[in-house]
Amino acid sequence: MVKVWITGASGHVGRELTRMLNAMDYEIFPTDIDEVDVTDADAVNQYMQISRPDVVINCAAYHVPEDGSVDSDMAYKVNALGARNLAYACQAYSGKLIHLSTDDVFGGNKQLDGRSEAFTEFDMPHPATVYGKSKLAGEELVRSLCTRYVIIRSSWMYGIGRDYMNQVIKTYRSGETIKAPRNQIASPTSATAVARAVAYFIDNEKYGTYHVSCNGSATRYEFALEILKNLGVDGFDEKVVPVGEAEGFGEEFTLLDNLMLRIDGIGNMKD
Repeated sequence: MVKVWITGASGHVGRELTRMLNAMDYEIFPTDIDEVDVTDADAVNQYMQISRPDVVINCAAYHVPEDGSVDSDMAYKVNALGARNLAYACQAYSGKLIHLSTDDVFGGNKQLDGRSEAFTEFDMPHPATVYGKSKLAGEELVRSLCTRYVIIRSSWMYGIGRDYMNQVIKTYRSGETIKAPRNQIASPTSATAVARAVAYFIDNEKYGTYHVSCNGSATRYEFALEILKNLGVDGFDEKVVPVGEAEGFGEEFTLLDNLMLRIDGIGNMKD
């Protein structure tokens, strides 16, 4: 039976994986900060030594609070130092590390002949935010310290918990106006879709960096409209106000191309 340690198990993908993985095939060790703090190297090493998982799935991450205030030290502590500790432990105990990352490692707009292009796994990251920089630092530490690793980048993930979808619903139910950028573009991706892809990498010898994002693209404005439409809100298109640079919302284009999934014969994601 394959032993799988899931860190950040109460988050979007961690929760889905815990629900999805068959207990007949896997011995699952789901933990969160209360059980094992990934920023504590001794705690990580001790848990790794006792449980001896074959695969570690790192879903633990520091996310930007809803008010936008970022604790830079904490972002690097969780997203970089936590990744380092898990990578070192996996290397020491011959484990495979599946590390979750983000489209925020690409902070700009990839242009080709004047057109915006999706980022592939072979494009150079250039994060513009503290969050993106801390996630890229985590990626680099995983690559430098661990031999058997998979880094999975996704975009605009939604599920049960705090995310953009949840924020739109809360704002609508509070009666406030939903201001949604029409100059920010990526691909909304369900936590379930990401968890299915992560589960695939448990039982094979595929390694490297993979983009795992649903196909297609949307602006934040289009995404917000779709959320309210699926809630059955009457006059949903009147509940969302499109905003942009003039209202202080910077342009973002972080669409991911799942190139490695295709060329490695793994398949592709749903639209």
